[in-house]
Amino acid sequence: MQYIPILMGKKGELKALNELDDKIRQGIKPLIQIPPIPKKWDTLSGEPEPDRSIDRHVNGIAESIANAWGLEHPIILDGLFIEDEDNLENDIEAFAFILKEASDLGLQVIPAVGLDRYVEYVESVADAVKRDGHGLCLRLQPNDLENQADLHVLVDSILKEIAINKSEVDLVLDYGTIDENMESLLRVAVPAHIAALPGTSEWRSITFCSSSFPKDLSKVSRNDLSESDRTEWMVWNWLRTRGKLVRIPDFGDYAIQCPDITELDPRLIRMSPNIRYTAEMVWLLAKGEAYKKKKDKKKSVPADVQYPILCELIMNHQHWCGENFSFGDGFIARSSRKEDGPGSATTWRAVGTNHHLTFVAQQLANLRAS
Repeated sequence: MQYIPILMGKKGELKALNELDDKIRQGIKPLIQIPPIPKKWDTLSGEPEPDRSIDRHVNGIAESIANAWGLEHPIILDGLFIEDEDNLENDIEAFAFILKEASDLGLQVIPAVGLDRYVEYVESVADAVKRDGHGLCLRLQPNDLENQADLHVLVDSILKEIAINKSEVDLVLDYGTIDENMESLLRVAVPAHIAALPGTSEWRSITFCSSSFPKDLSKVSRNDLSESDRTEWMVWNWLRTRGKLVRIPDFGDYAIQCPDITELDPRLIRMSPNIRYTAEMVWLLAKGEAYKKKKDKKKSVPADVQYPILCELIMNHQHWCGENFSFGDGFIARSSRKEDGPGSATTWRAVGTNHHLTFVAQQLANLRAS
């Protein structure tokens, strides 16, 4: 039973991986999505533009991932968000460049592909699979799974194109964003989808992945704590215990991030200190007061005042795991005493993600032991 968290390969998430305990790493196979090129808004109107070239964007990505994850355990990389970028100045496809750099560094990279990726992208994946020999990740979306008439043909076609057998493929059934209203629907759909898979027993692994994490924290009152259901965990547990599946899938999620990526305009969005904290069936969400704009007469409440208050809210809750549970928990405890922190948005993402990965990995380890 492995855990495949789908993470964006940004500084916060990579720091969360870097700070994981070695024992926790053994039960995790992260799927890292290469981030899209960031946007910039130079004027008050008009569409945002890329703030860098694709050459500059991909430079150093493989090294950052290697430094964060290490070389002892496999990791999945997905270039979905850069596959439509132009080739680099040396005419190499962008994802191919990252995969080659990762290979040269000694990363055990499993490249990810879907059924509708560009031809050049699939060729890059095929080259990496042949060169590195770590296998493949095939990521299927709900529309792929519903199209049962063509599913076998499309899957067989891409595996043939990449020249790989199902026994070397990690199959991820990625349902993306879900909510509590979809729980009963997924209880019916997922067993049917797994039963309809070509060669269900032949895949190296099959993982059910989705996320009900809120799109944003707008419904959380400032300086307060609220809860949100981990619906994907509830669905998976039902499938595991009562789903009568021909093969029980492993578990995957999007950690503490909604799968739906929105490009936020920094001129309009005001950041608030926040903590995203995972418990057995819920997330605890704590949010501070939004920072003021420079032209506002009233000054912002500094993060070093706000963040310790949020830490106290988490630590006083029944689901607090204790200071020694993870790097993230230790940071929260020290920040509550103003011995550390308060950090920035990147730090807060690292803290929440690190706690989440540790918590879920231990949840699954406890199930294996029971």
